[in-house]
Amino acid sequence: MMKVRPFSQVATSVLAKFDRSGGPDACWPWLGWCAKGYGKVWWRGRRWSTHILAFILAYRVVPAHWGLCVLHSCDNPPCGNPKHLFLGTQRINVADMDAKGRRVTVGAPTGEGNGQHRLRATDVRAIRRLYSSQKSITQKDLARRFGVSLNSVSFIIRGITWVDI
Repeated sequence: MMKVRPFSQVATSVLAKFDRSGGPDACWPWLGWCAKGYGKVWWRGRRWSTHILAFILAYRVVPAHWGLCVLHSCDNPPCGNPKHLFLGTQRINVADMDAKGRRVTVGAPTGEGNGQHRLRATDVRAIRRLYSSQKSITQKDLARRFGVSLNSVSFIIRGITWVDI
């Protein structure tokens, strides 16, 4: 049978993995494992977001009991500073994302019009030109050269993304 660590042990290990060197008002980024930008730990057979555990430790409130989410005022997913965390509903979270222009939706700007783009149209053309003309260059080489993921290069070459170019 698997031994379950008590919450106090989990709390100690969670707090130790936040970089609190910036002081009490700065973001405290999570230094451990992350998934989709959020710090994660396993406890009691479940994956927990570390900002939720930080909130519970600081305020002794379990938000899920009221169907609430722990939201970031700093918009920094790995941050676990309790001063940057607040409770809200999913509706409040979506409204906050909309107000700050962070939600990506169908019909959202694409290519250079998207605020999170890493490539320019000239880069995309270069990737396609280099890949088709030089068989010695790999998608991996192009990903490294342009500072994007292998998936991004693959999608560009196959015409899944940057379709208009």
